[in-house]
Amino acid sequence: MKRISINFSKAHKNLLRAKLEYAKWPVQLDEDINNGISIEQVKELTDYWLNVYDWSSLERHLNQFNHYETEVAGQHLHFIYEHGKTERRIPLLLLHGWPDSILRYTKVIDSLTQGFTLNGEKVSYDVIIPSLPGFGFSKFQHGVSNEEIAEILVQLMKQAVGDRPFIISGGDVGSSVARYMASQSPQALLGLHLTDVGIIRPLLKKTHSLSLEEADYQERAQTFFETETGYMEIQATKPQTLSFGISDSPVGLLAWLGEKYWAWSGKDQNGDSLLSPEDMIHLVYLYWETNCAATAANVYLENATKLLPLANLTVATGISLFEQDVMLPPTTYVKEHYNLTYLHEVAQGGHFTAMEVPKLFTNEIMAFTRTVWTE
Repeated sequence: MKRISINFSKAHKNLLRAKLEYAKWPVQLDEDINNGISIEQVKELTDYWLNVYDWSSLERHLNQFNHYETEVAGQHLHFIYEHGKTERRIPLLLLHGWPDSILRYTKVIDSLTQGFTLNGEKVSYDVIIPSLPGFGFSKFQHGVSNEEIAEILVQLMKQAVGDRPFIISGGDVGSSVARYMASQSPQALLGLHLTDVGIIRPLLKKTHSLSLEEADYQERAQTFFETETGYMEIQATKPQTLSFGISDSPVGLLAWLGEKYWAWSGKDQNGDSLLSPEDMIHLVYLYWETNCAATAANVYLENATKLLPLANLTVATGISLFEQDVMLPPTTYVKEHYNLTYLHEVAQGGHFTAMEVPKLFTNEIMAFTRTVWTE
């Protein structure tokens, strides 16, 4: 493992600014139809990026933390590794998804490493946050599925923490990777924490003896597939074609990622996203600087073509369901299919949990830990 710092290219920054300033805007389609993010929203974010956003703030934010790179199974991996501040520490692996990055979790690092009282003693977390292969600072070597990423990250954790049992928490793609890790190496885990369980495809095929919860899930899934999964079909079939537009045009990238950030994030009482404009620009700037738009999207193609079914899990599992997340599972399903030690419905927050409501997410991790820590 080699310690590194994060440095953004001045040449990239100059090119990016020029592309933003001279963006060619598309024709506005009918505004009474949900046909994607509006031109007005993208123009507002672009103006914010050019005239309000602090262009050095992302580097400063990231360089607060300890960054490392290493080679695992032929993959170049980047990860943050922050040690807890107490004598007793629990390794904690945090896994992001798409459209996502390590930024999902950077707001919770300080509180997790400061620790909390557990069974009468102060305990904290050694926090490891990898950029998944093909995302951010983890350079693309070749395409890998969630199952293959899981195998790679089991080896990464062996490098980082040795034989110490660890907790995984994941959302979106990170939830799937975490579940494959729990299936492959249950003996390595202290516990598995999830903020979603993905799309439950077997439940979508069920036609007889549906409970009210299951029928509601199928109805919500139908709406989700009809209105929100165009990105999935494109990225699972032709990510290379898509990549030319969103790799060259920062406005195109902002629209592609920003639409999902807006649609899937939790909202406040005024209907505004719990994510700030800075949160959104940080993400897009990270994708632009690392040129990972194509390689991050490619995980959908890898999963569509070679992902094997997940085996039953025996690892102690905690599930935190944030009220405004997409595709919340029926609680009866998760009770039947996971070895639950913790299940809690959180009244605020959407898909990007730790970024939107960092304090609530931290509380969930600590509450789950109390159910699996026996020392």
